[in-house]
Amino acid sequence: MRKLSLVFLLLISSLALADKYALLVGINDYQNDIGALKYCVADVEAFRQALIETAGFKPEKVHLMTDQMSGQDLPTRINVIMRLDILASQIQPQDTLIFYFSGHGISTDDQSFLLASDSNATTFTTLELSAIPLQKVQQILSKVKAQQLLTIIDACRNDPASGRGNQDNLLSDDFARGFKVQRQAGPSGKPAVSATLYACSVGERAYEWSEKEQGVFSYYLLQGLKGEAANAKGDVTITDLADYTQQKVVDWAQTYRGKKQTPWLSLQGGSKLVLAENVVEEAVKVDQPTEAVKVETVETKATLFVSSVPQGATVYINQQQMVEKTPAVLRIDTGISRQKEVEVGLELAGYETLIIKAELVGGQLVELKNLQLVKIEAPKSRRLVVNSHPPGAGVYLDGVLQSGQTPFSTKIDLRAHQLKLSLAGYQDWTHQIRTSADQSTASVQLSATLKKVKPLTGSLYISSNPKGARIFLGDKRQNQKTPTTLKALATGLHSIKLTLSDYQDYQQQVTVEANQTTELKVDLVSLVPEKSEPRPVEAKKKGAKWPWIGGGLAVVGASVAAFLFTGAEDEAEVPEKTTALNISVVIP
Repeated sequence: MRKLSLVFLLLISSLALADKYALLVGINDYQNDIGALKYCVADVEAFRQALIETAGFKPEKVHLMTDQMSGQDLPTRINVIMRLDILASQIQPQDTLIFYFSGHGISTDDQSFLLASDSNATTFTTLELSAIPLQKVQQILSKVKAQQLLTIIDACRNDPASGRGNQDNLLSDDFARGFKVQRQAGPSGKPAVSATLYACSVGERAYEWSEKEQGVFSYYLLQGLKGEAANAKGDVTITDLADYTQQKVVDWAQTYRGKKQTPWLSLQGGSKLVLAENVVEEAVKVDQPTEAVKVETVETKATLFVSSVPQGATVYINQQQMVEKTPAVLRIDTGISRQKEVEVGLELAGYETLIIKAELVGGQLVELKNLQLVKIEAPKSRRLVVNSHPPGAGVYLDGVLQSGQTPFSTKIDLRAHQLKLSLAGYQDWTHQIRTSADQSTASVQLSATLKKVKPLTGSLYISSNPKGARIFLGDKRQNQKTPTTLKALATGLHSIKLTLSDYQDYQQQVTVEANQTTELKVDLVSLVPEKSEPRPVEAKKKGAKWPWIGGGLAVVGASVAAFLFTGAEDEAEVPEKTTALNISVVIP
């Protein structure tokens, strides 16, 4: 991409009936996917003012086309070609025509184009159909009858996707060679004079000056045209203007960028081209003072150069944001004292903000080079805070029900997560929590407004072991006891509690499905330890003795007593009969 300022000046000898025309095109913002530029519109507007105030152009004959305008003044491909073609057909040998284009340009497949506001550079085919071929501009200008032609090209880039940024985008040889207007001799028979002034040499780039809100080349070109490049007669010729602009731009690029930008002039025909006359009056007659008066100019502005590692940081001076990012060149007024302390701040996403003091002196350069920015370490976890209206919704994280309800808070890692809130009678609410690469904050705070749904119902069958437990649905006690079926429950999540004397309380959240019966079977845990059963006593049938009970003598009926007194050991000798026993216990 090239940021181009193409100025075509057709200049002839000044005649009484000569007219001066200009077509100035500036494009900052493009309709399609082409990088925006900063100062193209400002360049053409400043050039228009200089033509009117310095070069004697009439305002109604200086035509301006920018992306901020509409109708036929919008610089589309058709509008630019049409307006240039109409003007070129009106030019007479004694007239002057200036065509100034400030915008993007591109060279591809051995062809060069100017990009109009509606150009599309997605493919070469769309580029051919929507851009302005330099060959077409050459054909139109070749028809101009004026004897002298001046072309000024301010080109800085070759990539239409990058815009006019800090990355070097160099003037290509194809584009520089791609614009050469071939014209025939004029009516007088004199050879046509053509001159081309480029903003930089092939392999270099043109820089911008954010404080001036212009390109560096454009700024010094206008300064020279306004009189800084005037000769002793007060005239500005193309050769004098080229020499002045080249010297100023080379010095600026070396001082503030440490790079090369070398404007250069190509001239054919040999005649002198006068761009403006009597810019500085040739002689002002005044009486000379008898004593010399010494006038001292005091420079109160200091130059501050700031660069950082990495580059691209936003610059703040005394907490005021500057336009340009690092590396930046700033001009700061120090006042009458010519001394000033400023606070310089650098801010870049993902890095800690850097603040440093700088002492400035009027007329001097202060350099803050390669300021190291400290990278912010990404956190290993984030806090998740979730609120809902109404509250009390169940929280599912990656499909897993969490402990607790909204309002809810927990820690999560930096990966992406799926969040769901569920509340009976309301639609489920879902949200995708992005990774930390998309969301670098230390916490994720979400608030959900749940939407009511038409209630759907289901049933819940609850049984317990042992049975007879009281049932609580949420905080409300139910009339039924286990086992039982709770009917006409709203679908969704319900909190169930079972209580039974001498058993631990049981709590569980259960999801009720529409038109279905959900079963909940619970084994309650006893709070009373188990009692051991007494062991039975076996009566001894052989060698029986008098039984003693608690130290007392047992007196039994006659049949049993006979058995006890005989001491018989043979079980068969005991007659089988049923006898009622009357037992008396004598306690001594």
